[in-house]
Amino acid sequence: MTNPSRQSEMLKPEAQPVTFSVALCTYQGAAYIAEQLQSMLDQTVLPDEIVIRDDGSQDETLAICREIARTSPVPITILPPGERLGVAGNFFACARACCMDWILFADQDDRWLPERVALFKNAIADHPDAPAIQSDGLIADAHLNPTGETLWRSYFFSPREQALVQAGRGEVILTRHVFVTGAALTVRRDWFLALPAPATQFYHDEWIGWFAGPALRLLPAATFLYRQHESQQTGLATTWHAHWQHLLDSQLHARTLLERDLARFPRLAAALREAGLHERADLVAAKTCFVQRRLSFSRFLPVRLFQVLASILTGDYTRFAIARRSIVKDLIFPASLAKR
Repeated sequence: MTNPSRQSEMLKPEAQPVTFSVALCTYQGAAYIAEQLQSMLDQTVLPDEIVIRDDGSQDETLAICREIARTSPVPITILPPGERLGVAGNFFACARACCMDWILFADQDDRWLPERVALFKNAIADHPDAPAIQSDGLIADAHLNPTGETLWRSYFFSPREQALVQAGRGEVILTRHVFVTGAALTVRRDWFLALPAPATQFYHDEWIGWFAGPALRLLPAATFLYRQHESQQTGLATTWHAHWQHLLDSQLHARTLLERDLARFPRLAAALREAGLHERADLVAAKTCFVQRRLSFSRFLPVRLFQVLASILTGDYTRFAIARRSIVKDLIFPASLAKR
């Protein structure tokens, strides 16, 4: 017997149909693009258009896209070739050419699960005022075999942090670490079109996350297979060996990573202030000061112990970093000992 409350929910009329564009960016993606496009055309609820922008591929990527577009039940627009824009610029240019109410970002090498569009449609109904919604994903190997890991776990995005985002505290988590992933995002088109372009050294997803801030919401379900392979432009460490290599690299290049943040965060703060988002800009400015302090920690261990303890007591490690990992890094292998 159908639950009466569930039955009424199913019969509830839709206030307004929601339309979806897909912003699909490509670059040397011939190996995987057909599979990704087919997964979009196999959705239980089809998107209303697919917009593709290529960033200068020299392989068969565009030929494959054109062939699929010939018989696609969903209109596919392939934007004319232009200048090389890089990952962030390519996604912003592609998304700005979309025409529907909501834009679903898509990487060329993933595969959407069949209910992805339907799940996002329900999430929009649950969060009608959200400008951006992010789902989880299943980490897969190059052959799309799930690894048992999820996107959120790989980013150390804990259930407690997820609850804070759903409660309107997304900027608090972004101040600690990046958890927003472009391939998992949908954004409201009219809101997105008002965003400034990402500043240098920012990916489109982190940039969108900061501007969405407390209005960002989550879809707590995996909606796609997030393929990891050697030739991708961005990716995750998924095997134990890759995790250790990532940890080692982050230690060896600690100074470079912190100096990069020291250079790029003021650009983000300035863009947020220009948009009138002063509280968020203040958070970024405060994090910048913390980064500068970490760069100045002494090479002499007794002094460094005192400096790290002081930052623990002020709560800065908890506010501005994944605390335990950052404390261990600063104690054992600080930026002052890392190569430039």
